[in-house]
Amino acid sequence: MTLALAQLLRDPATHAHVPSWMEAYLAGQPGVLLENTLLGLLSTDGRRVYAVDDLPVPPRPSNYAAFHANQGQGLNLVDARELTEAVFRNRLLAFDVATGKVVWEFGGQFRDSYVLGPPLPLGGQLYAAVQVGYDLRLVCLEPLTGRVVWTQTLATFPARLALDGGRRLHAVRLAYGDGLLVCPTHSGGVLAFDLVGRTLAWAHAYREEPPAPDPPPFMGRGRGRRSRGVFITEPPNLTSHWQVSAPFIAHGKVVFAATDTPQLLCLDLHNGSPVWQTDRGSADLFVAGVADDRVLVVGKREVRALALADGKPLWQCDTATPISRGELAGGVFRLPVQHANGETELLAIDLAKGTVTARTAPTRRPVVEQLPFPDGFIAPAPERSATRIASLVRQLGSERPAEREAASTVLEIVAADALPALRRAVGSQDPEVRRRAALLVCIIEKRLDTAELLQARTLRLHYSDTPLAEAALDFFKKTGVALKLAPDATKIGERKITLDTGPVTFWEALDQFCAKAGLVEMPQAAAPFAGGNATTISSTVIVGGAAARTPTDILHAESAEKPVELLLADGKPAPQPTSLAGKLRVRLAPPDTPIPQQKKEDGEVLFALDVATDGGIQWQKAVGLRVERALDEDGRWLSQLPTSFKLPAPLAAGRGNVIINGMPVNPAGEELDGPAARLAAIRLKPTDDRPVRKLKELAGTIVAQVRTAREPQVTVTDVLNSAGKVALGRRGGEVKVLEVAKEEDGRVRIKVQVEAVTRGLTDAPLNPFGGTVIINGKRLGDEDLLDSTNFALLDDRNRSFQVVKAVSTGMRAGAAHEYELVYEPGTGMGAAAKFVYADRRTLFIDVPFRLNDVPLP
Repeated sequence: MTLALAQLLRDPATHAHVPSWMEAYLAGQPGVLLENTLLGLLSTDGRRVYAVDDLPVPPRPSNYAAFHANQGQGLNLVDARELTEAVFRNRLLAFDVATGKVVWEFGGQFRDSYVLGPPLPLGGQLYAAVQVGYDLRLVCLEPLTGRVVWTQTLATFPARLALDGGRRLHAVRLAYGDGLLVCPTHSGGVLAFDLVGRTLAWAHAYREEPPAPDPPPFMGRGRGRRSRGVFITEPPNLTSHWQVSAPFIAHGKVVFAATDTPQLLCLDLHNGSPVWQTDRGSADLFVAGVADDRVLVVGKREVRALALADGKPLWQCDTATPISRGELAGGVFRLPVQHANGETELLAIDLAKGTVTARTAPTRRPVVEQLPFPDGFIAPAPERSATRIASLVRQLGSERPAEREAASTVLEIVAADALPALRRAVGSQDPEVRRRAALLVCIIEKRLDTAELLQARTLRLHYSDTPLAEAALDFFKKTGVALKLAPDATKIGERKITLDTGPVTFWEALDQFCAKAGLVEMPQAAAPFAGGNATTISSTVIVGGAAARTPTDILHAESAEKPVELLLADGKPAPQPTSLAGKLRVRLAPPDTPIPQQKKEDGEVLFALDVATDGGIQWQKAVGLRVERALDEDGRWLSQLPTSFKLPAPLAAGRGNVIINGMPVNPAGEELDGPAARLAAIRLKPTDDRPVRKLKELAGTIVAQVRTAREPQVTVTDVLNSAGKVALGRRGGEVKVLEVAKEEDGRVRIKVQVEAVTRGLTDAPLNPFGGTVIINGKRLGDEDLLDSTNFALLDDRNRSFQVVKAVSTGMRAGAAHEYELVYEPGTGMGAAAKFVYADRRTLFIDVPFRLNDVPLP
C-alpha cells in the first residue's frame, strides 16, 4: 500500500483510523500535522531520487495507554491489516530520474524496522540511518539495486520508534566531512562514524541527563506488592525546539541544531568536543547553512548571522514570514517570504552586510480549484479484452509517467476484469509494476467486496385481507427487521392489509407495505449521551491476583444481538430526499434531530443524514464523510467543513467508568447503538454571505463501520485426524485443534483454540496491567466469547451434527480462547468431515449517496 495521506483517506478501512489520529493531534498538538520532515525530503545521486514512504502522522490508537504499556503488542486496526503493519515499519523507495519509475525499494521486510531518512550518496554508495528494534544502525546500500553492502550498529535508543512519535516525525539527515559521517539521533546525542576504519569515531551527548526510558506499567516494591503505574496517554516528544536540518560541516567544525534541545551546538569535527553553544532565540526556526564563516539562522520574521569561530552575533536582517528553507550560494541568501496580506516575494540578503540587496515584486499566488465534470459528461468505456488488459498492465512500467498514470486509471475502471492479470503482476520483477499492481488489487478487491456486501436483497410480500399484526410478524420472519408501532398507535394492529409486491428489494417492499397499511416511518428520538465523569459500579472490581478460571457454558448462551427495528405510526408517507445503496438507505434526517458533538458557526449549514439497514448487514456507525458535490438552488457551490465522528456511548442504567491508576478501563462489546449511531453529520460553508435554503444536489460518500452477516471464517478439513493442526481464515481468524476423539457411542469430542475475527473497533489490548481485571463478574477480555452457534461439525454431505455440550474452558493463549464441544450424529449421517467456525466480520465500506432538492434547517 502507499502511505500518502490522500490514499489513506480514500480507502474506507484506513479512513476509519487515520482521521481520528489527526483529530486528536488537532485538539492538542496541531503542529504535528505539518512537521513531518521525513515526508517530501529527497536525496539524489543524479541517476536515482530517494524518498521514504511512511505514515503522515505518528500512530495514535484510541487506547494509546494500553498500546504503549504493551509495547505495541496486540495492536489491531480493524479491517486495516496493511495500516497495522505500517505502524511498525516503513520503506525507502528509489526512483529513476529520467522516468520517475520505482526501480527498487528497501525496508518493509522486517517488523520494527524504520529508515530514518533518505540516504546520503557518497563515493558510489548510499548511506542511511535505520532503526531496528532499539538499535540505530548505519546501512550502506548499492545504488543500482538497493542491496545491503554492510551494516553497523551505532547506538541503542531508550524506546522503539513505534512508541516515540516525536522521533518518527524528524528525519535523520547525515553529513560528511574529512572521512567522518556525522549522524544526529534526535535523542540526546550526535555521533560520528569513521568510514575508512568502519568504527565509531566519537559520540557527544548534548543533554546532561537524557530522559530515562518509560517505566513499565507497574514496578514491584517487595514481594507481592505493586506500585502505582505511570501511563503514557499520547505519543511522547512531539514538541521540537528546532525544525530539522542536516548538520553543517565547515573548517573542521560541525554546526548542529537538534530538535530535542534549545541550544545551537558547534563541535570539533575530529573529536566531538564542544567549541561553543548558544541558546535558541524565541523566534528562531532553523539553521539555513554555513558560508563565509557565518552561521545563518532563520526566524519567524528575521534572519541573523553568527560567527562560526565563536557563535557571537554578527548581524540581523528583518524579513516577513519565510515560506521555504531558501538557497545559500555566491555570498547571497535567497529567501521566499510571505507578508501578512498574503503577498509573497523573494529576498536576496548579502551575507557580508546582512542587508537585502534585491527583491522581486510582491505577488499573490493563484489558488487553483479542481472543478467536477460538467453535467452530462460521460467518459468513454474502456476496452476490456484480455489482450488490452495485458497491455495496460505492461504499461504500468512505462518509461513515461503519464502513460503509467493513464494505465492505472483505466485498470481501476475495468476493475474485476483486470483483477486476475493484476494479481499475477504483483509478482512482477519490475518494482514499479509490482507496486502499482498491488495498490490496484487492494482498491479493486475492496470495491468488489463492498458491492457484494451491499447487494440488495429481494423478497415478495403477499397478503390477502391479513391482519396488520400478523403481516408485521411475517415481515419480520422474511427480513429479520421488526416493525414496531408507535406507543399511541397500538390499535393500528387490528387493521387489515392486502398486498402482492412481486419480487422487489427490501426498501421497495417496505414502501409498498407502509402505503397499503396507511403507515409512515417515524424518526427515532436520539438517546441521551454520557458525560465524562466516573460513576460507581454496583458490583466487584478485582485487579491483579490469580482468579480461578472456571468453564463457561456456551451451549445456551443468549444472543446479545438485537434485530433492526423500524418505528411506524398512522399517517401518509411524505416525499423525503432519499438515496438507496443496496442494503442501506441514506435519507435526510428531520431538521429537529439532535446532532451530538457538532457545533454550527455563523454562516454555516449543519444537518445530518440518517442511515438505515435492511437487516442483511449490521450498521454500527459512520466514521467519515466526503462531500463531492454540494450545489444550492442558486447554483452556488458549498464547501465541506470538518465534523467529528467520535460519539460518546449512550447512558445506561448502572453503567459507569472504571478508572484504574488514572486510566479508563471499560468492558468491551459496548458499541454505540441507537438513533445517534445512524447519523452522519454534514457542515457546509457557502461562497458568500447569502443564506442557503435548499440544496439542488448533494452527493458524496459515507465511510461506515458495519458488520457482515454470519459467514464461515475458518474450516478444518479431515477433522478426525486434525489434532495439533492449525487452520487459518482468508480474512482473519485461526483455529488450532488441541484434541479430537470419536467416542464409542458415535459422539465426537473436540477441543479447539480459536482466535476470533475482529468483531469490534478495538485497536489495542484493553488490559495493560498484566493481571486479572474482573468488572461486574466478567473478566476483562472475556466479553468476546463465542457460543455454540459459532461452530458446526459437518459430514461429507454438509449435514450438521447436533451439539450436546459446549463450554469455554477459561484458558487463553494471547487473543485465542479455548473451547470444548461434544457433538452427536443424526440418523443416517456419515463420519465427521470438517469443523467450521463462523462469525460476523467488522469492516469499513464506502456508502455513496446522491440527494436532490434537499431542504435545509
